[in-house]
Amino acid sequence: MALMARTDRNWYRARVWDDDIAARFEERLARSRTTQRPKYLRIQATYLAESSDARTRAVAFDLFRRAIHDYRTTEATAAAEQLGDSLARDGRLAEGADALRTALSLIAESPIGRAGTTHLTELRLAEVLLELGDVDEAAAQLDAAAPEVELQKIYPDVHYRYLVAHARVEAARGRRATAAMWARAALAVADDAVPHAPLEPALPRPAVTATDRADLERLAARG
Repeated sequence: MALMARTDRNWYRARVWDDDIAARFEERLARSRTTQRPKYLRIQATYLAESSDARTRAVAFDLFRRAIHDYRTTEATAAAEQLGDSLARDGRLAEGADALRTALSLIAESPIGRAGTTHLTELRLAEVLLELGDVDEAAAQLDAAAPEVELQKIYPDVHYRYLVAHARVEAARGRRATAAMWARAALAVADDAVPHAPLEPALPRPAVTATDRADLERLAARG
């Protein structure tokens, strides 16, 4: 009985999805407080978005959209940001960019602004736009991201992403010397293993793929 109760409390944290799970979720959702429903939709979508199964991820995208369009709360803002990131990671770049733009619109409309988000929506949008080849809008989003990135500069992964995006913008514009400067700065952050604060060893380190490193080293050498 205790096991069933514990499982019941996790009704919005399923990692797999089928008709029975969906029916139980909808039943519990309908019985929950209206103010809590967007949170349950967003959290359930978050778990399903990590699935390796495309159909399960599609369910996650639909749940994110319901949280966004049916409620328009702080949870909707967070859901829009997560939807954009999830779609982009799924290779659906244009849709991901649109969802991230929706998140920015909701942030602008909200009396509590970025609450519930990563505070880095513009940076994520810039990364997606670079993959789409929209260099000018990516550059504008990086400029908009700068104040928040500065606030989170202690986090090496955030700082690295920002520097990499700048390097790629400058390279796309044919500015070899400036691209090299940003690329060298990104490599310095990636390779810096010396803690600068007592808690820094616990902070997320940059995720540097072999392809990214080769690209950055190429840009750095060209300058």
